[in-house]
Order: sequence, then C-alpha cells, then structure tokens
Amino acid sequence: PDILASDTATSESIIHHAIEFYQAKGVNVEHVMLLQPTSPLRNKNHIKAALDQYLNSDKVVEMLVSVKITDANPYYVLAEEDEAGYLIKSKTSNATRRQDVPTVYEYNGAIYIYNVAALKNKPIKDFTKVVKFEMDAISSIDIDEPLDWKWGEFILNSKKS
Repeated sequence: PDILASDTATSESIIHHAIEFYQAKGVNVEHVMLLQPTSPLRNKNHIKAALDQYLNSDKVVEMLVSVKITDANPYYVLAEEDEAGYLIKSKTSNATRRQDVPTVYEYNGAIYIYNVAALKNKPIKDFTKVVKFEMDAISSIDIDEPLDWKWGEFILNSKKS
C-alpha cells in the first residue's frame, strides 16, 4: 500500500503487513526472513546457514540477526556527550587492555529472521531472545551511501580478477 511505499515506513511495519496479507489468504506464517537489498555480498550460503542455525536452535529465539565484529569498540573508541557537554565512554569496564573487553558485534543488515509469534506480542526493539549469525567483514558490506557503493564495486571487481 501507498503508506508503506515511503521513506518513513519501517521494516517492522512492512513485515507486519506481509504477515497479515498472507494470513488473510489462509497461509500460516511462523517465521519471516528479511533480506535487505543493501547487502550485495550476502550469498546463498549465508542465507542457508543462518536459516539452519535459526531452525535448529536448542533455545527459544525471537530473532536471528546477522552481525560482524565491530571496529568501533564502545569500551575504547565510542563516546557519548554527557549533560555538561563532556565526552564519556559509551561503555565502561575495569579492563585496561582492549583485548580484555568482551567482543562487540554490529548488526550488518544482511539477514534477519523473525519468530512471528514474538512479533505479534511485542515490538522488535523489545526482543530479548536474539541470537547472532556471524559474518565476515567483507560479506557484511552494507550500502547506505555513495562511498559504500564504491567500496562494494571495488570488492566485487577484485573478486573477478
């Protein structure tokens, strides 16, 4: 519908619409996979492995999300501005070396798999049973701006050589 064909529509509203559309046709939807077109280096092997991991998990999963290990570690290089205008670390730790803090993951936008029952009960932002599907940095390229496009082209052209 027109309301979802806009710059302000959310992926969550589109997913809910799709679920309702198919359920109105009598199709019981238990899981939804979102594959954003901005992840050109995600491939069929990633998709199959993520789906296998989601379907064969031994725990309750509300969402599986693809991630990469982030370069922007919140313990050392990310900061927020406090009320007084001073920068403070985004996360604190007693660790004195970067190698001693927990590994931090970044959503890469390539694969999302949702449990429809969970989607019907609460917004995605409130999910607590989220598992990761880890991808390498190259496969995690996400096209959000012109520089990302150029980087993606470079990687694809490098693979052809």
